[in-house]
Amino acid sequence: MSSVTTHYGSDGIVDRILAAIPDAKFDSLSAAQLYPFDQLHGRELIATQDHAARLAPSPTDRILDIGSGIGGPA
Repeated sequence: MSSVTTHYGSDGIVDRILAAIPDAKFDSLSAAQLYPFDQLHGRELIATQDHAARLAPSPTDRILDIGSGIGGPA
């Protein structure tokens, strides 16, 4: 197993998330509800917000975010 898989991997994570949905009484999931599973980097969501603030895009800018899953920065 690679060191990356060892660090970030979690056997059965998708099954555990899906099994927890009925108990949490969610009809659907939002990105915010999945942040704890997606922000697997230092400083978590705060880092993502800092990146966006430093970029300071205007409403007419186009941004390509490649490979970011459901919310974390690529």
